[in-house]
Amino acid sequence: MVRVLVFVKRAHYEIAAVTLTGAGKILFVNLLEQKFWFIVLAGGGWLLYLVTTSRQHPDYLRSWGFQKQGFWPSMRLLGIPALVVTLASCIYGLIAGHAIVSWHIIPVLVLYPLWGTIQQWLVISLFGGNMLKTGAFAQSITYLLTALLFAVIHYPSGLLMAGTFALALTYLVTFARHQNVYALGLYHGWLGGVFYYFALGRDPWMEFIDKL
Repeated sequence: MVRVLVFVKRAHYEIAAVTLTGAGKILFVNLLEQKFWFIVLAGGGWLLYLVTTSRQHPDYLRSWGFQKQGFWPSMRLLGIPALVVTLASCIYGLIAGHAIVSWHIIPVLVLYPLWGTIQQWLVISLFGGNMLKTGAFAQSITYLLTALLFAVIHYPSGLLMAGTFALALTYLVTFARHQNVYALGLYHGWLGGVFYYFALGRDPWMEFIDKL
């Protein structure tokens, strides 16, 4: 009973912390234009939490989705939606005439999944996953709140917000079934890279370099 209460209390703290991180993204990235430092500080802080907590409670890693089990089932389940998003992004970008075809997409496809995994751990596992496990809200409300959070942190691009809202629903369904964030992180990075270069006509690699 005590262990359950401790888990629920920690889960509520994690949900609140993720919500504050999302608000911090709007403040530091969109308003103050400090994307690099936000990623460094927020990413560093959460990585520190991940390392220290997993050392104290090794079983948390598995519950958070950092495990081999469920990887391939997650990859297969997300395969068709990922293919649809990829084709739609490429076709839309080419027809609209703002697709960027550059080698810059290669380092983005390699590195972005790392940041994508952190985002999936925060939004899908700690936020949505904790809500599902604790029963804080009805399941439909949990899915809606998770999708809204994932969309809002991608403000101000309406197209990106719409895409991430839909993807969050798919990601949370997949996580609820297979409990694996590695697969979600890979797809997040790969789809995000393609979406930026083709659908949005933006070069996140150069945007990142320019902020250094």
